[in-house]
Amino acid sequence: MIPIPVFAVRMMPKSWIDKLINNGGFALIFQYQLYPWSHSELAKQVSKNLKLPVDSPKAIQDGTMQRFINWHLNVISKLNSHGTS
Repeated sequence: MIPIPVFAVRMMPKSWIDKLINNGGFALIFQYQLYPWSHSELAKQVSKNLKLPVDSPKAIQDGTMQRFINWHLNVISKLNSHGTS
């Protein structure tokens, strides 16, 4: 099985994203830097004091997860159509 690079990040240089995609990888870019829900007070302080886009949601939004799921299903489909597992 071929390893497939996947990154979930707040930001990444476009040149890195291009290289990642060109090598069959995926970049899930978030609007906010995510902290665990149990660290919501820390996230609030970081947001307030450092003026950074920070959040600590209980769950990742459905649309965000759907982007990853769609990509994943596409990769599986391509691998299956080429007889690769």
